[in-house]
This record gives sequence, C-alpha cells and structure tokens, in this order.
Amino acid sequence: MKRLKVLMMLLAVVGIAFGQTSDTWFLEELKMKADLGDAQSQWALGVCYREGIEGAMQDDKLAVHWFMKSAEQGHAKAQYCLGMCYEDGKGVARDGSEAVQWYVKAAVQGHVDAQTWLGFIYLDGRLGQPQVLEAAAAWFEKAGKQGNNMAQLCLGKLYYEGKGVACDYKRAVSIFEAALKSEQAYVSGAAAFYLSKCYRFGRGVPQDIAKADAFQKEALEKGWDEAKSLDDLLKDL
Repeated sequence: MKRLKVLMMLLAVVGIAFGQTSDTWFLEELKMKADLGDAQSQWALGVCYREGIEGAMQDDKLAVHWFMKSAEQGHAKAQYCLGMCYEDGKGVARDGSEAVQWYVKAAVQGHVDAQTWLGFIYLDGRLGQPQVLEAAAAWFEKAGKQGNNMAQLCLGKLYYEGKGVACDYKRAVSIFEAALKSEQAYVSGAAAFYLSKCYRFGRGVPQDIAKADAFQKEALEKGWDEAKSLDDLLKDL
C-alpha cells in the first residue's frame, strides 16, 4: 500500500509545475494566491506543507487546511490528497468513509489515481467498504482507459477469472497486452505471466506453446514464477 501511495504523492508534487524555484519568495507568492482563493495554489500549498518542500515546514494540519479549501472548490487533485489524509489520519482524524467520499469526488472528475485506488478499495473491501467486484472492475476500467497499467492488470485478471465481470479471455488478453507496456517490472511481469497462461491453454488466443514459453521467460526475468500470484502483489500495495 505504501509503495503505491508514495508514488501517487510524488506524482502530485511533480504536477505543481509552476515553474518557480524553491526560494522562499515562491512560498510567499503561493500563499498570496491561495489567500485570494486560487484553488490550484491552495492545493499546491497543501502539498508543500504535506511534504515539507519549497521552503515550507512540514505540517499535516496546514496541509489538510489548504487541501480542504481547494477541494471544496472542486479541485480534483486536492480532493484526492484530502482523501489520503483522511485514510492515513495525517492532519485529521482517520476516517475511511470520509476518505472514500473525497476519492469518489476526485474520481468522477477523471482523476486516474483516485479511480485506481477506488478499484483497490472495492476489490478487497478496504476502509470499511464492502467488497464489490463490479465496482472495482468499473473503476479499473475507467483508470485503464487513461493508461494506468496497474488498473489494466487488475481489470484483466477480473476478466480472466470472471469476477465482477463475465469471464472473457479474449478481452483479458487485450488488457494484459496493454499492461505489458508498463515500465514497472512487477506490473509488466505479471501481465507476461498471465499472457503465458493464455497462450499455453488457448484462452482468448490460439494455443501457441512457443509464445507461452516466451512470455513465461519474460515473466521470470521480471521476478515472476508459478508460485506468485497477482493477489500476492496486491497484498503489498
């Protein structure tokens, strides 16, 4: 869980993209814009306090303060960050239900990380939510269409196993092929592993042992073997 969420926050930080240096004057300018009600600046200021960057002292409560102001204006990145604060209990009391509400607000606006995380939440019933595989598949589908390879991998597995969606090997193969392009070895390796099974048993594709062996070799090179499963991977996220 920590690995994925840290990655998401780092992506959010990079997304500030104001183009200024880390000098103190930048923080002051950001505060001025935030005080005037600029949602983007409020979100960015929240990130600065959350991470202790751009001259800001790390302060979770101030981060929540600015995330809230921005989120209430409908800023999707702030809504997602606020959801993380409620989930982790950073700067605010831990509240899974409140976290999910903010994730949903961000996700319906197309925030791909929020969509992916909601997929995980409903995949195994996190944050007090019931396990709803249909909802997990729906959110993974939305994130996958935006190019999130992890979401594609999880969606492919659901189609492969017929969980939350009707079993469709051909669809699963197509999705695994998309996830195979991931630059993250543990994602592309898992996709290769499932593709090897599809080709070995002729599921969704004509049986082709040579291709199956090639994909299995790729999976092994990326750390996957027959003893591993996607479920094991997801337990670590």
